[in-house]
Amino acid sequence: MRNFKLSLFNKLLGFLLLCLVCSGAVAVVLIRGQMTDLAYEQMRVLFESDLRNIRAFLRAKADGVLAVARDLAKDELLKTGLELKVFDQVKTLAASHKTTLGLSEVLVINAQKRIVSRGDASRDILDPPVDAALADKVFGVIKFGGLYQMFGQIVLATADQVLGRVVVMQPMSPAFFLELKAVL
Repeated sequence: MRNFKLSLFNKLLGFLLLCLVCSGAVAVVLIRGQMTDLAYEQMRVLFESDLRNIRAFLRAKADGVLAVARDLAKDELLKTGLELKVFDQVKTLAASHKTTLGLSEVLVINAQKRIVSRGDASRDILDPPVDAALADKVFGVIKFGGLYQMFGQIVLATADQVLGRVVVMQPMSPAFFLELKAVL
């Protein structure tokens, strides 16, 4: 009878150990699952935060580029040069603004889709793919001059006629991405 009690005790002990091992394994699986869910949730929160920061950064960049284009569109010397077809003056003003503001391009395009900010409207026709990419957009991104660039464009007009448009471009260069990295 004593062997039977010892055998029963050993079986119960074995069963309890088996339960502990199984429950430990189940606990490990459950804990790992909870940790994984927690890690994914934290990653999602960080990703959403970064996405909001990127949107805010791009919105600020867009506002900046558009503000520059609006300021240029108000320049009476630029309008007068375009209206009177004094393209050397337009070229000088565009180059001055480009240098002063640290932009990659300041294009002044007349109503006939010629780039007059290069000084000669007879030969600088706006490329159809570039014209299509700019379309009627106020802001966007375009590949121009071998670089991806953010652009802002505003119509140049007097009280009685549309003279053309001003397109301001800022490259998405390493400096742009360093600035973005600082925001993140």
